[in-house]
Amino acid sequence: MERRHPANRIDVGSVDDLRAGPRRVEVDGTALVVAEVGDEVTVAVDRCPHRGAPLSAGTVEHGCIVCPYHGWAFGPAGEVAAIPALGPDAALPRRARLRTVAAEVRDGRVLVDASTVDRPAAPALAMGNDDDALADGWHPVGRSDEVPAGGRVGFRLLGRTFEVERDPTGGLHCRSAHAVTDHVGHVWLAPDEPAADLLDIAEFGEDGWHHVAMPRVEGRYGVGLLLDNQLDAGHFSFVHRATFGSGSDAALPPYEIERHAGGFEVRMRVPITPRNDVSAAAGERPTTQHRNMTYRYRAPTTLFLRLDYEEMGGSTGILFCFAPLDRDTARMDVDLLFRHPDGFTEEQLAQRLAFEVQVVGEDLALQDRFDTLFFNDTATTEIYTRADRSSVEMRRILAAFYRMAVSSPMPMRASSEVSIA
Repeated sequence: MERRHPANRIDVGSVDDLRAGPRRVEVDGTALVVAEVGDEVTVAVDRCPHRGAPLSAGTVEHGCIVCPYHGWAFGPAGEVAAIPALGPDAALPRRARLRTVAAEVRDGRVLVDASTVDRPAAPALAMGNDDDALADGWHPVGRSDEVPAGGRVGFRLLGRTFEVERDPTGGLHCRSAHAVTDHVGHVWLAPDEPAADLLDIAEFGEDGWHHVAMPRVEGRYGVGLLLDNQLDAGHFSFVHRATFGSGSDAALPPYEIERHAGGFEVRMRVPITPRNDVSAAAGERPTTQHRNMTYRYRAPTTLFLRLDYEEMGGSTGILFCFAPLDRDTARMDVDLLFRHPDGFTEEQLAQRLAFEVQVVGEDLALQDRFDTLFFNDTATTEIYTRADRSSVEMRRILAAFYRMAVSSPMPMRASSEVSIA
């Protein structure tokens, strides 16, 4: 409980409490992070200027507050000290700094000057799970086997319930939607005329792939934030330290974006430390390996990721099916495809599934800490670098999607205003 002192000073806790790491406090409705950085106490708005992650979920290392999402490090005065995805010798954008708050330590207590609390700027776009513009897109509302022949199921989407029927011949119908269809084992529904086609995923029709469904995830999540997380490779070394993140090299390699109608494709080769590789653990393969990643994105929220492993061999395909159910809830169904020249036993497939469930669990553990479910724009509230080009391109495509989908003035900045620092 905060205690007020003269001249707007608010007691937010003991310095001793900071020895365990950054703490989160709230002052006049604004979330702040409080951390002991070297010999100083730093207080700032609890939001990384990069992608909005809560800094209170991070750490203090080498005299800096380190963001848990992408490892951006900030010095005691809030200045950016490192951006790992850019490499150790990169020029750092000066405007990438924390919104600090004046504070002092008196008798072992941290006193915050409430008059210096700078509330975060309102974003030009705040895309929510129930945004009307999303009605002009295809959404995976459930798995195909959830609607049996002759059956009817109500699916929640965009704050509404859509009744989907399957006739005896297998066809799907929904009277309250523009279109509904089966595609790669899921029921896809477009409430209004879709502004982009469904994403074609050839791997689902190829021989040699083993299909495994991951347990469904549903909860207090923003569908745009979930998509942004899975489209991003810069967080691997930090969010996925326990599974495959390579701490030795967090810098992302240069990559190109191949644009398509309503989407794009990105390819990159990244170092990993696969802790599920028993051959590496036995010394038969190097512990630092590489995988080639191919991202295929289609607006508004469809993503397929293909991973090809150089040293281990084999490939993994991951289809992320995001569905915005209502203002406060999103669903994620994930389909895993595994292929290897030696094939798989049932036990090996179960181990692969358990590993991928652990990876997604690491993502969700941080997503659970986000304050807002809204997917913010890039121009007013967040700072991006060349390592974030795929996320920026996704926002540009969504901007175009909004222009097509909304007849009223678009609630999002034009694509030319999305900047990279």
